[in-house]
Amino acid sequence: MSATLRHLRNRAEEYADAAQDGGKEVAGRASRYADQASSRLGDLWSEIEALVHRRGPELTDRARGYAHDAGDVASDLSDQLVAMTRQRPLVAIGVAVAATWLVSSLLHSSRRRR
Repeated sequence: MSATLRHLRNRAEEYADAAQDGGKEVAGRASRYADQASSRLGDLWSEIEALVHRRGPELTDRARGYAHDAGDVASDLSDQLVAMTRQRPLVAIGVAVAATWLVSSLLHSSRRRR
């Protein structure tokens, strides 16, 4: 083997070794970053669980309060509608007929488009 070929072969082996070392270094860094990310995600998950545990009952109570308020509003509107219907039965009948006509017209026109 000539000196030039030996030199080229040695250089190729050096580059291969350097590439292998570089690959190992990159793999090691990637592994460390993955471990750090995994650890941080675990910490974040623990923080979320603690927050839900702390704030969960408060949020549940708020939701119950909103649902109760909505029920009260619906009940009040129903009472007002009943009272108005009793005071003006002809107006209530006219509104019911108009609403029925409107809904049936909308349904009929949507069927024509198909």
